[in-house]
Amino acid sequence: MWATLPLLCAGAWLLGVPVCGAAELCVNSLEKFHFKSWMSKHRKTYSTEEYHHRLQTFASNWRKINAHNNGNHTFKMALNQFSDMSFAEIKHKYLWSEPQNCSATKSNYLRGTGPYPPSVDWRKKGNFVSPVKNQGACGSCWTFSTTGALESAIAIATGKMLSLAEQQLVDCAQDFNNHGCQGGLPSQAFEYILYNKGIMGEDTYPYQGKDGYCKFQPGKAIGFVKDVANITIRLPFS
Repeated sequence: MWATLPLLCAGAWLLGVPVCGAAELCVNSLEKFHFKSWMSKHRKTYSTEEYHHRLQTFASNWRKINAHNNGNHTFKMALNQFSDMSFAEIKHKYLWSEPQNCSATKSNYLRGTGPYPPSVDWRKKGNFVSPVKNQGACGSCWTFSTTGALESAIAIATGKMLSLAEQQLVDCAQDFNNHGCQGGLPSQAFEYILYNKGIMGEDTYPYQGKDGYCKFQPGKAIGFVKDVANITIRLPFS
């Protein structure tokens, strides 16, 4: 009987039996293993106290991911470099909190007669959607919205997928009421590209994820905007 006890204990450890205090999330050995693997992949180091907190947060996110992926959804979730952070932490550190008014523009475009599909998935129509990019700790989501939309528009029109320079918008578009890593608007960024006569490519103006001096070179511009207008959805009751 006594000889089998160590084997039973070892078996319990391998099965991931959790050990925890009453006021905290129970983290099992499998979750600890994945956390340490994730730490190694993303080169994370913590103090002893912070390690325990981040482990708890990681385990909670890991369980949410698994629960979602086991359900009937149209998309999958996965771990990334933010998996040791709560959404409240991500919101505080990365998301723009101040509201901004969209720069209204006017045009002579006429509404078509339709009929219109309820939605269009351009991913299924060809190479018209650029890969996901990483803005890092800079509040530059507006630049990625701008380049993503323009990259797709150019791909639909020409068949060529470009990768445009978000960093140029971070560094150069302040005169159009944009604020680099402190936020901005795609509509104002489109106006900047229009009046600036172009935007460079990612390869010649690489992303740094921080505010910098404008280094735009007109001769290296590869993306252009001919006109820009905001399109507002008209609801049936409006």
